[in-house]
Amino acid sequence: MYSQRVYMYLLKVLREQALSRGQLHTVFLALIISRLRYSLPAWSGFLSREQIVQINAFLKIIYRCGFSCELIQLETLTSAADNRLFAKMCGQVHCIHSLLPPATNYSLKHRPKGHPYELPRYRYDLSRKSLVLRCL
Repeated sequence: MYSQRVYMYLLKVLREQALSRGQLHTVFLALIISRLRYSLPAWSGFLSREQIVQINAFLKIIYRCGFSCELIQLETLTSAADNRLFAKMCGQVHCIHSLLPPATNYSLKHRPKGHPYELPRYRYDLSRKSLVLRCL
């Protein structure tokens, strides 16, 4: 909460210094979105619905105040980051490829996810929220 006020104040000061909306958007991406994207696939599954609503509300305020050229939602950032990391993870040389379950030996023509991995069984709710199970 404290950092939200600091960022809002900084963006207001920059707007008063005659920065254009595009320049404010660049500062917004560099200061706020970069911090949200930092290791997003690792922690996004553990956010509560209330926390997601708070982050989206802050991003909406940023857009309404004219500090951003587009309305960004946390769900959009999360799905893009998850998809990007999962695509890299499927490569045999990636350092976290070993976290993936074994591939199936049979072929499914119309598999909705488009990957050959078996869906593992999980025992705990924390496991369900992990990156691997979210992407599978």
